[in-house]
Amino acid sequence: MTRKQEKERGNLRRKLGTVNLAEKLRFVEMGKVTPPTKKRNKRKQVPCESVKILGATVSCEADHWYVSIQMEIKKPLPPTPGPVVGVDVGVKQAAVVSDGRVLENQKPLARHLNKLGKLQRHLSRKQKTKDPHTGKTTFSENYQKQRVKVARKHQQIANIRRDIQHKFTTELARTCGTIGVEDLNLLGMMANRKLSRAVPDAAMGQLLQFLKTKMARAGGRSSSPHAGSPRPNAVRLVRMSKSACRSTNLIYLRNDN
Repeated sequence: MTRKQEKERGNLRRKLGTVNLAEKLRFVEMGKVTPPTKKRNKRKQVPCESVKILGATVSCEADHWYVSIQMEIKKPLPPTPGPVVGVDVGVKQAAVVSDGRVLENQKPLARHLNKLGKLQRHLSRKQKTKDPHTGKTTFSENYQKQRVKVARKHQQIANIRRDIQHKFTTELARTCGTIGVEDLNLLGMMANRKLSRAVPDAAMGQLLQFLKTKMARAGGRSSSPHAGSPRPNAVRLVRMSKSACRSTNLIYLRNDN
């Protein structure tokens, strides 16, 4: 195992050898995959002519192993273009669509903050020693076990947030032809100490990235236009649910752009 694999989270890319019905994967370091000789192994292989398997990436997160398989699929013809909508993301409401759909901010970090803090306090009390000569820190077995518990709680919070955003962006990509989003300064918003925890908890950048990827996959477009202005120069008011345009002197609601 390499040094990168020994860390809590690391990726390892390998060429995929075999995918069978027993939900087992076989990887090869180099060369082509030898065909199975036994009849029982031949029956396990899944034939699929429309999908070409390129490889796989093995990752470890919170002491759990995952496999992401890369495939080459023939892209079908894009469907008829859907309606044009605008999406506004924020902290109070994760996303507001101009057609009336609203994604409420579930705040998974805020909901699990007490439990996470308790686990981290227990971790800080576990024994760890530092060698004065080499400077290397040695962690006890209980420290390693508690570290895994903290990592799994972080993973649970991230999975809750990712699951909600995946479902919402998939629905938008299937029902909309063009989606306009605003250009956010997330680093500037995180500089505000009152929003420094709420902004990462909302994961607005991840939501926009999911939306961009799925719109491109569905054949649609995602941009950042402004509804009543020749260029996107609207000023976002953080304390209010409105935006003001400098060129037209008009005030829009959040779901009008």
